[in-house]
Amino acid sequence: MFVVITMTNSRNKGLRFELQVASLIDDELGIKLHRDLEQTRTADHGDLISSDPSWPFCIECKRYATGYLPKDEWWQQVCTASDIVRKVPILVYKFDRLPIRVRVPITFVQLEKTYDKRYVADLDFPTFCYLAREIL
Repeated sequence: MFVVITMTNSRNKGLRFELQVASLIDDELGIKLHRDLEQTRTADHGDLISSDPSWPFCIECKRYATGYLPKDEWWQQVCTASDIVRKVPILVYKFDRLPIRVRVPITFVQLEKTYDKRYVADLDFPTFCYLAREIL
């Protein structure tokens, strides 16, 4: 009897999650996003971008097997990238057997135009889409 053990390729897992998030945003907001291929070559890039320069968000996607809350480094990563492109940092994350969550600056929830990234709110994906529609 042979037992086959497969290891999940984290790069493929991340790619699939990025494509899933892009598809969900297209379904919910009608916005087509694509992967920023520079993210694999250069640090400080978000994962998903729009060809529309008025798209206000810098999106980082994280998919992990275990956990409940995102790591501080993930938020710092998207904040650094968002500062470079002058967009609102958005962290979309998912752990196995849990729904997709979205971390945003708390002022995003208040629909303000300036964002203090020190204070955050974690939302479910439909709530994020609702607020994004209000901003767009």
